[in-house]
Amino acid sequence: MNLKNTILDEYNIRARLYPVLLLIGPLLAYLLVIIPDKDKEIFWGFSIVILPIGYVLISNIRNKGKKVEERLFGSFDKLPTHLAIENPKFLEEELSLPKNILDNIPMKESTESTVRDLINRTRDHKLFPVVFDTLCVYGFYRNTYGIRLLMCCLTIVLGVITVTMMILGYLPHVKPFTIWAFLIIDFAFVIFIWTNITLKAVKRSANNYARAILRASITLDK
Repeated sequence: MNLKNTILDEYNIRARLYPVLLLIGPLLAYLLVIIPDKDKEIFWGFSIVILPIGYVLISNIRNKGKKVEERLFGSFDKLPTHLAIENPKFLEEELSLPKNILDNIPMKESTESTVRDLINRTRDHKLFPVVFDTLCVYGFYRNTYGIRLLMCCLTIVLGVITVTMMILGYLPHVKPFTIWAFLIIDFAFVIFIWTNITLKAVKRSANNYARAILRASITLDK
């Protein structure tokens, strides 16, 4: 993956970088709490080390997200758009769109090529901002769900380590209020991620993306 594209591409930022920041954010917060103020250069040193790790995670997070996609829709790269074109009942019940919307879609030799053509023709985020926004949201939910378990386990482990260090007296330089605030935020973060980044939420965002593509097809020439 090209470094410039990884940093500057809006989709990569919203769908891949944000999940990685959610993953490494608790670790950076933990280091910020336990490292004494006089040794804050150690924190910045750790941050510099973590950044390349974050880049590697961005490069691999798509694979995690694709496994979620496969689990949801039964086959690699099969989205609700495929299902809507193949099954008008799915179109009406899941996407709440009328059957006649398919009349506007330029059909190709296969469903896969039809969907790929729709995606390519609605890719310009300036011409189709709603399609692009729903794509970014879907990518974010899909990729975040792919690392949800790792994210929550890491956050819980950091909380346990913090409590253990506090009990053993290894954090005399840290105010109790700061420690408890960190632990409360830590706990709230796990609950938020576990209850909001769900398979249901991924499916809902995928359906929103498919709905946006199909609605945009009305403006396309056959």
